[in-house]
Amino acid sequence: MPDGLATFSYNGENFILAAGEGDDRNDFLNPAETARVSALLTAAASATPAQKAGLLAANAQRLNILTNTGDLDGDGIVDQAYTLGSRSLRIFDSKGNVVFDSGAALEELAVAKGLYPINSREDDKGVEPEMVEVFTTNGRTYAFVALERTTTSMAAVFDVSNPYAPVAVDPLIFPGAQRVEGITFLTSATNAARSVIASSEGNDVVSVVDFPVPWRLQLLHLSDGEAGLLASQTAPFLAGLVDGFDNLYTNTLILAGGDNFIPSPFLNGGTDISVRDELNATTGSTIGNHEFDLGSRVFRDSFTPGSGWVGAQFPYLSANLDFSADTDLNPRFTNTVGVGGLEEASSQKGRIVPSAVVTKNGKKIGLVGATTQIIEQISSTGGVEVKGFSGDGSERDNMALLASQLQPVIDDLINQGVNKVILMAHLQQIGNEKALAPLLRGVDIILAGGSNTRLGDSNDQAVDFPGHAASFADTYPLVSSGADGGTTLIVNTDNEYTYLGRLVVDFDAQGRIIPSSIDPLVSGAYAATAANVAKAWNVSEAQLATTAFADGTKAENVQDLTDAVQAVIASKDGQVWGYSTVYLEGERALVRGQETNLGNLTADANLAYAKSVDPSVVLSLKNGGGIRSQIGSIDVVTGEKKPPSRRQA
Repeated sequence: MPDGLATFSYNGENFILAAGEGDDRNDFLNPAETARVSALLTAAASATPAQKAGLLAANAQRLNILTNTGDLDGDGIVDQAYTLGSRSLRIFDSKGNVVFDSGAALEELAVAKGLYPINSREDDKGVEPEMVEVFTTNGRTYAFVALERTTTSMAAVFDVSNPYAPVAVDPLIFPGAQRVEGITFLTSATNAARSVIASSEGNDVVSVVDFPVPWRLQLLHLSDGEAGLLASQTAPFLAGLVDGFDNLYTNTLILAGGDNFIPSPFLNGGTDISVRDELNATTGSTIGNHEFDLGSRVFRDSFTPGSGWVGAQFPYLSANLDFSADTDLNPRFTNTVGVGGLEEASSQKGRIVPSAVVTKNGKKIGLVGATTQIIEQISSTGGVEVKGFSGDGSERDNMALLASQLQPVIDDLINQGVNKVILMAHLQQIGNEKALAPLLRGVDIILAGGSNTRLGDSNDQAVDFPGHAASFADTYPLVSSGADGGTTLIVNTDNEYTYLGRLVVDFDAQGRIIPSSIDPLVSGAYAATAANVAKAWNVSEAQLATTAFADGTKAENVQDLTDAVQAVIASKDGQVWGYSTVYLEGERALVRGQETNLGNLTADANLAYAKSVDPSVVLSLKNGGGIRSQIGSIDVVTGEKKPPSRRQA
């Protein structure tokens, strides 16, 4: 028994929304058309159990059922109980199928807000959904359901952009108004919603309140690019994914989690002025450990303008490293904490900062960086020190210490009006980010880096890239709680440009994450494949050359870079150093956690060479972090690991 209807379209199909009042017509009929089951049972006291079977089967004596239908044998007793429609919001597709029913959500909302009606009507009418109106703004469609019988006029609000999976958002309450009867919208000339207008019949009040549209962020993220040989295949597709998603949402950030390069053919390729400009795609990057592998001067030169190089068009972020004693990096460091202002990331290009902000449509998002506390033990940091430790070699993972160092940086942003904060952390093991999240206040998202942890949701498809198993370690995103009780989301992706992470999430007016806004059909891990790029661009794979890879696109520019480096690799590939009849295991999780044949082989090779120089050498220890790729191939269908072809020998 809907009291209000509205329509909208989704993917070319029309859908109907119905506000089910669940009302009868007793005000207009004599005799009434409904009665309680208990009253009907009393009237049929002398009837046989068989005659009363239909009433007894209703199993709810206070339930009102229709008395003018359901008497199948004409004996005056209802044999099949029929009741009125639901007191809920229902959505019907174009064929009349119910694709969503809010169930008891409207009553539960009224109870949660302390506005549930306690009167003679409430068991029949509940909150009495009176009408439904829809409004589309910023690419999202919202349904407003007027609840006539709440003690103060209120409208429940649902994001119905996907009618198969609506999401409840904060309701509207109209103070001082009673029995809301109508809703409409006050908009600007560009159809941007400004206010909601409600009329209430209980006391003839017209209310005007702000339109409660959540603020939506799209975070595109990658980490640990540290390109090995696989990057020539994956990096162009990842760039195509970024290009395909970038403009779908107004508020989009592209962030990197550090380890952007490692000594490799791609690092050498990056020294070419003609290709380095193509590396500037992100808004900001964490400082990882591999940035220091060739020393602080090489790291400095990688992002500092000079000799025809424009420099990084983004800042590097880290709040727990001390650069004061490093003559190369200290001049590139700007302290942005406690200096009486908010520094935009765009104004700190080619510099190192502990924090920065990015402004999107008037809203500021704070960025804070954190680097692994054991960086001095695993890389060549020069004069750079990890804060909080006295003496080299004493550095350990200590999340309590790190939290005490980061919180003042976060508070500095919050105290200046920033209510959305992303921590860009490169802590090597995702367990560190998990342990850190509950210790911090005011952090909404943690972009983890260094662990290469493949996170994915139930709709994501893992791919068997060489050296990367076709599986996910955990769900996307991980959901935690901060020290202030707020929601903190943790995201991460695998390395070598194999996956692009995509988080689309809403914030309420106070800047708090709305977890229910995360749609697993949108957010998650996107493997860097031609098929996924084609989907992102809404074209066929055959059309990629003229769309995603057309001249001037990110994918085409990156393809130019990887092709040039791959040409050098191919020229070296003709040098045969040996043959293997087995797959040589180089996957990160294995070489860093157990004995592998490639680890043994390279350790034996090191020992053989050492003995040729000094016959007294008896032992070779291989660092698992020094093995960056497998030697062999993986069958994309079966997942079988196969020995290298002659070309890979």
